[in-house]
Amino acid sequence: MVQGKLQDDKTLIMLLHIADSENQENGEPIDISLAGAASPIIQYRGKMVLFSIQDMVAEAIRIIDEAIEKGDTENE
Repeated sequence: MVQGKLQDDKTLIMLLHIADSENQENGEPIDISLAGAASPIIQYRGKMVLFSIQDMVAEAIRIIDEAIEKGDTENE
């Protein structure tokens, strides 16, 4: 499972805003952005979490390989 890293409140990161959303449970806004080499960043309730694109790619490959090994041809 891909794990994000909570960023320090004083961390300065240049962001490319991608989308806005809101938490369906409490209506609070969620900002979805990209930083650096296309690393996803989620901002919510004044905090920022950075995800590693390399970890996300590795997880996607694992999920796809697992589905193929199980014979899941539903999406082919």
